[in-house]
Amino acid sequence: MENNVDFTIDKNIKDTEKIKSILLVKKRDIQEKIKGELSNRFTPSEIISLLYLEKYNKVKEEEFYLREYLEINKKLKDNPKICLTVSISNINFLDRTIKIKGADAYLNFVVSKFDMETLKYFLDNNYENVLAEVTIRKHKGEILFVEKIIPLVMNDEEIYRLILELREQLTTVEWKNLLLHSLGYDLSDSKSILKDLMLVRAIPYVEKNYSYIELGPYSTGKTSFSELFTTAEKISTDISMAQLYYNVKEKKDGLLFYKDVLYLDEADFSDLGAEEARVLLQVLSGNKINVRDNSISKNTDVSIVSQGNVIKGLEEYIEGDIFNRFKKAFNPGAFFDRTNFFIAGWLIPIYERIKSNSEEEIIPTSILERVFTYLRKVNVYDEFINKNFDIILISDNPTQGRFIKSIKSTISGFLKLLYFGKNINIETEMEEIEKIILLSILGKYSIYHNTLETSESKVEVYYNGKRKMVVDIKNLINDYIQSKENIYFEPKLEKNLINESDNEDFIEYKLQWENDRSNSLIAKKILRKYKKEKISSFPKPYEDLLKLLEDYEIKEKYEEFYRIVVTYDINDYLDEYYSKEIQKERNEFLHAYTAISILFFIVSQFKISEILKNFIIKFMKITLEKKELSEWEYITEEKKIRELIRERDFVTVSNEQSVSFKSTSNSIRMKLLELKENITINFNNNKNEFNHKNIVEKIRKFNILTSNRVAVYKNEKGITSLVMDRREEEKNKKTLHEELMSI
Repeated sequence: MENNVDFTIDKNIKDTEKIKSILLVKKRDIQEKIKGELSNRFTPSEIISLLYLEKYNKVKEEEFYLREYLEINKKLKDNPKICLTVSISNINFLDRTIKIKGADAYLNFVVSKFDMETLKYFLDNNYENVLAEVTIRKHKGEILFVEKIIPLVMNDEEIYRLILELREQLTTVEWKNLLLHSLGYDLSDSKSILKDLMLVRAIPYVEKNYSYIELGPYSTGKTSFSELFTTAEKISTDISMAQLYYNVKEKKDGLLFYKDVLYLDEADFSDLGAEEARVLLQVLSGNKINVRDNSISKNTDVSIVSQGNVIKGLEEYIEGDIFNRFKKAFNPGAFFDRTNFFIAGWLIPIYERIKSNSEEEIIPTSILERVFTYLRKVNVYDEFINKNFDIILISDNPTQGRFIKSIKSTISGFLKLLYFGKNINIETEMEEIEKIILLSILGKYSIYHNTLETSESKVEVYYNGKRKMVVDIKNLINDYIQSKENIYFEPKLEKNLINESDNEDFIEYKLQWENDRSNSLIAKKILRKYKKEKISSFPKPYEDLLKLLEDYEIKEKYEEFYRIVVTYDINDYLDEYYSKEIQKERNEFLHAYTAISILFFIVSQFKISEILKNFIIKFMKITLEKKELSEWEYITEEKKIRELIRERDFVTVSNEQSVSFKSTSNSIRMKLLELKENITINFNNNKNEFNHKNIVEKIRKFNILTSNRVAVYKNEKGITSLVMDRREEEKNKKTLHEELMSI
């Protein structure tokens, strides 16, 4: 990287928490902005970069004077220089000219020598567009001159670090669901191999020279996935050698050298020319490619995906005809030997049935793309795989070495996607790793078994020198190919895996693909934390009230109370079994809600504006009717939350003598209903002038700032009241030995 390139993210964005707070965004919000009013000026990736750099609103508000030459002239008469945020394209280093997206198509902008050196980095690294802040002025009459180019580039290492931080706080199942949501799929209910099968589509983006074939029915999302990332390109079988190698006219590398993934999409592979087929085979092998009349040899690490539609894929596979479309263009043995995986597309449902909801929180694909590119450069798990596992093909076929290498590439890709470079605790993650190994074998042998005539074969997998499993490939492949939406590891796994009981080192291997529907409480807590951090604005009456109190500590505390109340959603817990963690989070919500209610009660004793009165009344009315404040009965860890909630209208329930007044939601809710009535009475009768000092004093008397729980207590006369107090976290009880040792 050139020293003079000014990467502004390093200077302007140093608040890690601020970046994390916008790491997860709603899919709908991203789609709206990508298709919004800035779409004619910036690429989708650049729009997301503007959001992450917190420049989106600023750019949206600035006037764009470059649409017509007359408009530019008029502006430059009033002001000799224009400062804009733009998308630079068509960089011509020799002529020192650029185009600006959204500007008059006939305009070329001349760039200073110094700034062209800045752009040279992006030209050398095959950037098609560069997001930058620029200054434009007139030069020598009519020439539009660009100077002071400041690229707005997000630092890949910083993005990777933040994503890794998030990954380390999630379980593998939770991360897998989030990753699939971000790629466009909601497979949380899947009990089959489908979830992991879909991740194979992403492996070429993190593994160099990776190749898979996907053949299946129409409308399963093959083409749409190929359009997710700018580092990929769809090519046809009539592609020219110039497009692949070197574009002499534009004087830049061909697709083989500046794209990460090439898709032969819905192609008739028999139309592929002999020379093109030879080159693609060289790519799959990772060999150097000869360009410019064989005068220069260059390495390429591009991955290649071959995909197409078949109506009766399963039937074609069983009959041995499904791969015939490749045999006319390629040397079959070499091509299939170098292909890592076959996705049996008929196992994948129609995309409409599995696409993620627009309300789901995702990591934008442009951010994933940057991290994938970063991961692609490193062989982070090669040592882990080679140190712990040996995979041996027992067969009379001589392709042992390439076969094992091919499977290990898939394993490496899975590990990168699922663990993102973090250290793997092999003991806790062994079940997931075993799935990865089996699926990697499945994908390779679904090709091997169908295209090569061999005798019976099997694969042995060793872990730390001890044989872990022996897999009968022929049976396992059949079960994979025909296992549409079924849990193919159970019960059929037992017949597919050979259990050699006479070998003491061998452990009978059984594996089940679990239902991953529910996220753990840790994941929900993290995601809710991000939701809370993203709430930076508040209802105006509420915000004005906090300002009137003139107390920064109270203002900060009550902003946090608001975030807790509006982000707590009982629906997140309905299918979870009761636990202390769930109760703790519920108590946090009840405490925050009560604190806000008490504030409104105190304020209602003074004269306030009608706007604030209406806000308080509406707030209490809306929130008190929500299920979040329903009573929980028969608390037990053996029941799900939906079974504990009492379904009845508490607004109409009178104060029951049978209620045990303690820190339960029902007793608190009854007191909150009373509080609501008292607030209404106060609004009708208050005569006190607003006095922020008195209000602050009353808030502090309630111990709201120092408390962490709310409870209802009954005195000797039977009168109940809300009490805010503090309970210290329970520490683990010491054993007798620890007690004695501490004396």
